[in-house]
Amino acid sequence: MGGGRVEALVLARVELGPPNCDSDEYIVNVRSTYTLYQQSDLVKMDILLNGQPVDAMATIVHNQKAQRIGRELVEKLKKIIDRQMFEITIQAAIGSKMLSFIIYSLSAMRKNVLAKCYGGDITRKKKLLEKQKEGKKRMKRVGSVDIPQEAFHELLKSSGSK
Repeated sequence: MGGGRVEALVLARVELGPPNCDSDEYIVNVRSTYTLYQQSDLVKMDILLNGQPVDAMATIVHNQKAQRIGRELVEKLKKIIDRQMFEITIQAAIGSKMLSFIIYSLSAMRKNVLAKCYGGDITRKKKLLEKQKEGKKRMKRVGSVDIPQEAFHELLKSSGSK
């Protein structure tokens, strides 16, 4: 154990994390050492609001982690997005495959249309409730979901830490 030189070979697998703008520069810096690039099974996960994909919320995740990350994103969105005048369905999808158990509905805000009906015929009350139900369906067809800016910030923050 004199002044001899000792060399060691260290093998390690390091996950670079989700791809982002700076990853190319990082890979160039890392590849200047003795590294290998290994292909991974990545998939694009879309977030759907009322069946419509929101391009700004799409993310690339590892296939094995897609279920967990999808559930976390949908739960986070459910807390962030405010209730609207119509029901909102929040889903996570990979390609054409819906992650069916990751579906949440934010219930619609309701106005009490029966407040102005004092007593009287029950058919009048049923008619008012039916009219409100039809109006909610129409709003869901033509209405758009207001997504607060902090929803995008939260999703970026959470996808960056994974």
